[in-house]
Amino acid sequence: MISTYGTSGAVFAIALTVTFLAAIIGRLHATQDRTDRDLAGRNLNRWLIGLSAGATGNSGFIVTGAVGLGYSGGVQWIMLPIAWLIGDLVFWTFFPGRLNEYARAAKATTLSELVAFGMSGTAAVLLRLTIAVLLCVFLGMYTSAQWLAGQKFLSAAFHFSDV
Repeated sequence: MISTYGTSGAVFAIALTVTFLAAIIGRLHATQDRTDRDLAGRNLNRWLIGLSAGATGNSGFIVTGAVGLGYSGGVQWIMLPIAWLIGDLVFWTFFPGRLNEYARAAKATTLSELVAFGMSGTAAVLLRLTIAVLLCVFLGMYTSAQWLAGQKFLSAAFHFSDV
């Protein structure tokens, strides 16, 4: 009999593999002229992007993590979501325009291209690869945390077993 964690891990691994395969296939079929695909060249509504970023940040960490910290650590943890809000307000007020200008100048469509802009040779390749690996690792950890938060919610709300 397969354990619940084994099944969840298998489903997560399959979803991650399918996502990577779709990205690889998309990259292989992409044209060399990537200026039409970059976000900096599209006129996206800044409020829509801000709401999307806020929803992403609030989906797991603030809703599950901050509430859990408040429950286990006390009311002083209310400062964490307030600090998060202040940080979001500062970032979204001062930095997106500058970041978009830099991305346009670099003709970057990915974060790794943006950070390695102006570099060449082995150092640039290693930096891009390191950033890509770190993003995959941390996004995998974030996704795992979301799955665990969902499992904890379902087990508490519907009295499911934790095992």
